[in-house]
Amino acid sequence: MSVLQVRGSGPRSIGAFMAKLCRRMSRARAPLRRRVIPIGSYMIATEPLDPALVEHCEDIAADPFFWSALGADDIEARVLALEPVRLVITLDDDYLDDVAAGFAKVVDSKSPYTSGHSDRVALFTDLIAEAMGLSAERRRWLKRAALLHDIGKLGVSNQVLDKPGKLDDAEWTEIKRHPVLGETILSRIAAFADMARIAATHHEKLDGSGYPSGLTGDEISAAARIVAICDVFDALTSVRPYKQGATPEAAAATMATWKGHFDQMLLDKFFKFMGLRHPDSAIGTNGSTQTSNTSLGPSHADLDDFHFAACTPRPGA
Repeated sequence: MSVLQVRGSGPRSIGAFMAKLCRRMSRARAPLRRRVIPIGSYMIATEPLDPALVEHCEDIAADPFFWSALGADDIEARVLALEPVRLVITLDDDYLDDVAAGFAKVVDSKSPYTSGHSDRVALFTDLIAEAMGLSAERRRWLKRAALLHDIGKLGVSNQVLDKPGKLDDAEWTEIKRHPVLGETILSRIAAFADMARIAATHHEKLDGSGYPSGLTGDEISAAARIVAICDVFDALTSVRPYKQGATPEAAAATMATWKGHFDQMLLDKFFKFMGLRHPDSAIGTNGSTQTSNTSLGPSHADLDDFHFAACTPRPGA
């Protein structure tokens, strides 16, 4: 997968470029579907760029009228006029998976320290979903949401993300904005709007000590609880500018000490699936899961339905 940035790019520029490119490729009978995905100021190439695509890009880049037209007041009308009449892109699940993966690549490429983070969180999330016995459809939806959980970091400065020392108050405030920014971005994309609340709440903790809203207990959806566990586990085991990565065993031990942060049932299932144990595990010696009376999480039977019911954006959120 390649990430390309168009000269003088912005949302309108990339839209115009893609429209003109689609028209050229349509005439050449070389459809772009699933090969190039426009995301913000970038184009994500999901397959190696073939010579025909490169040739069309070069032709467009050499057209001075095209670049001058980008500053025109009627740019939106020009973009719509360029779109091939017969070009219809069906937003099926495979296409949405590609788009989510493209977003994740753009987010993780902001910093060398977060390379692969979203992919790993998505993988860990799917492990929990499989352990919970969620349907294939819901596992796919949740994995997609995990890929998009950190999209709000596109609005956070790299100077803050890559700072090797302790963050000051202003920098910490900026970091804590990324869940809200993520919710804003995803809520404006129809295909991902029902995942916006996961991005908004993946740093919340069951005891109310999380951010940005200090939610507690049932205010945090099952899906967000799952992503939160996976996000923290990957952060602990990854190298960051301010620390070395911990071993999986050490990460599990650390997470076990943070009482009230995570859903105990989900945490136990994750560690069991990963072959890890921690001192306060509710996993019995026979491998069965014991439900703790103090668990703030939903029951196993409730989780599949709770997953969709609690994750849709709240009115006015």
